[in-house]
Amino acid sequence: MLELIELLKISVGKAKTLEEPWSEEQWESVYAEAKKQAVLGVCFKAIEALPEEQKPSRRIKVQWALAAEKIAKFNHLLDAHASEITKAMSALGPKSCVIKGQGLAMLYPYPDSRQSGDIDLWINVSHKQLVPVLRTNWTVGDVFYHHAEVKAFSDGTSLEVHFHPSWMNNPFANRKLMKWFDSNAPEQFENYFLDKGFSMPTVAFNCVFCMIHIYRHTLHEGIGVRQLMDYYYILQHSGSEERAVAFRTLKSLKMHRFVAAVMYVEQKLFSMDDKYLLCTPDKHSGSLLLREISMAGNFGHADSKTVQMEKGNIFVRAYAKFVRLSRFIPIAPSEVLWAPFFKIWQWCWRIKNHYC
Repeated sequence: MLELIELLKISVGKAKTLEEPWSEEQWESVYAEAKKQAVLGVCFKAIEALPEEQKPSRRIKVQWALAAEKIAKFNHLLDAHASEITKAMSALGPKSCVIKGQGLAMLYPYPDSRQSGDIDLWINVSHKQLVPVLRTNWTVGDVFYHHAEVKAFSDGTSLEVHFHPSWMNNPFANRKLMKWFDSNAPEQFENYFLDKGFSMPTVAFNCVFCMIHIYRHTLHEGIGVRQLMDYYYILQHSGSEERAVAFRTLKSLKMHRFVAAVMYVEQKLFSMDDKYLLCTPDKHSGSLLLREISMAGNFGHADSKTVQMEKGNIFVRAYAKFVRLSRFIPIAPSEVLWAPFFKIWQWCWRIKNHYC
């Protein structure tokens, strides 16, 4: 992980060279770690910027270049699909906004280098109104409190249609968050980019929303470097007032400990300047988060414990998930303690609305 961090700092312009040349084995290890953390594309840009004597062997460089090219092509495909689904939704009536992936890529110096996953479309319409429309036009899979899984593309590209961009386990914090989403929704849906063919959130919105996105995945699946790099670039494009407002909002959602942990990680991974911090970093909680990132990788796919949680009956899985979740009580006490109640409530909600 230390070597990957060295390459990450070059990718964001905080360094120009490696401290010393790496061996073939080191390069292979860094490639594997970059793949695990979903940052192969941005790291390849760093490799291209290295002096010739510090670059990897031709074999590794070609392997990396092919991966970077594949990432760029997939970004173009997702952009096209995002525009396509935006037009389709517009024809049906509701306005939409592409959240996370394709919108965040625009903040990177080389947008095509960001490794994307799926398309997330936010439509500020209730599930009772929206799900019937989705089912009439496409195949709808699982429906949860905040989104529905939709099969809209013949090539299998994943699409999640969101009624809410995210949620909180704590019902009191969740009520505040839903009000915040509703009050900020009009500006996001009007933030249309003609060259892309879809709307995407403002930086001010992402200062809050993407921190919550990191929060959610840290607690429930696992989080990787890619999401922390997303947030690094969000902060780089933000203004001081936007950051101040964002921290007040996140603090009202009882996330101040987690935010302090993220600020520590941002400095460790990318040497982020103090002026971009939302608050004072916390070394203790930040070290916990950094260990989780190193162990789990992108969305927890590299964490054997996370994979193991999906085995066994519903009660075994639920217990295993709560045991994992309890690790985060120091940085997210409210969310951890409310998690079992939210899970039960959502299960009842899905049954009531015939989504199971």
